[in-house]
Amino acid sequence: MRGLSDAQWTFKPAPDRWSAAEIVEHVAVIEAVVKGILAKIDEGPAPAADRHANEIDQMILTKVLDRGKKAKAPEMAVPTGRWAPAAALEHFRATSGELAEIVSSAVGLRQHVFAHPVLGTMDGYQWILVVAAHNERHNQQILEVEADPGFPEK
Repeated sequence: MRGLSDAQWTFKPAPDRWSAAEIVEHVAVIEAVVKGILAKIDEGPAPAADRHANEIDQMILTKVLDRGKKAKAPEMAVPTGRWAPAAALEHFRATSGELAEIVSSAVGLRQHVFAHPVLGTMDGYQWILVVAAHNERHNQQILEVEADPGFPEK
């Protein structure tokens, strides 16, 4: 994302599609939310005894990575221009680093659950999966924006 001009950062392929700057802002907001959840995951209840974690893992990867199905962002994560493009990227990097620190020191990720508003109850490991898949989904979206015939050369 470095080296993009302002015109490239803010280019929208259509009025109802996001620019690269908006995508980065959205991802940074979602990462901050997940960081907060993972920081307190050990306060969550234990998962149900009959829970099939591997099936949920696969469902997360399948649903979140499916770019063929549009997803509506929660209101709090809809891009608002809260940061200039460079600041959004810096915020994303900082939040990603903080999230990586939490993940690297986390223990017992399968031992506690926290509800996701769309995907249902997920354990700590699954929250990590969902944020990774979410980032990949939006990486693909940025590539689609850059591949648009109207994307500015500079």
